[in-house]
Amino acid sequence: MRFPLNARVIATVFALLCVEYIVFWFVSNSHLPISVVSVAPNILNKQTVAPPPSTDIPSSITTAGTIGQIKTVIANSTLLGYAFKIFENNFVIALIESIPIFGFGYSLYIQVKLGVVTNFASRELNPLIVTGALASHTFFWLEELGFAFGCAAGFILLERTSVQLRVARFLVLLLFSAAFLFASAILEVGFILRYG
Repeated sequence: MRFPLNARVIATVFALLCVEYIVFWFVSNSHLPISVVSVAPNILNKQTVAPPPSTDIPSSITTAGTIGQIKTVIANSTLLGYAFKIFENNFVIALIESIPIFGFGYSLYIQVKLGVVTNFASRELNPLIVTGALASHTFFWLEELGFAFGCAAGFILLERTSVQLRVARFLVLLLFSAAFLFASAILEVGFILRYG
């Protein structure tokens, strides 16, 4: 059997990535009514994985570069556990997104929630600056790619090909999703502890 991913599957992933980012960008840069933006703290409280106590965080993480942060997170069991919690939270979202048709709608819902939170965070600043700053970080794109691979897995199940090929593609897409989301979680821990 040949490798289960082809150009059409990869194009689907990147099309989903573009749609997700456009929805996120539009919501985060819109002038939303205060009643909508005011729900952002609730979203943050429910969807955010709490960081470990500051006593468990090595001080070197705030001054290290990206590679140093990755090494610190991997070497420290508390920080690695924190990264696994972020990964678990994000991978559950990707698994829900892998449900055919429903997953695409859920993906857009997640992007709207992220956009509302970003919009809330940029009340004092130009939203373009906040959105641009977020998009300049590697973990953001790895996370978005992980979600796009998860969502594409749901579309693969709708193909008119053999069951064996659909299942193989579905599993490979989820594997890529997991890999991107785990790498994102490790980088996100470094980002949160350095800037959060």
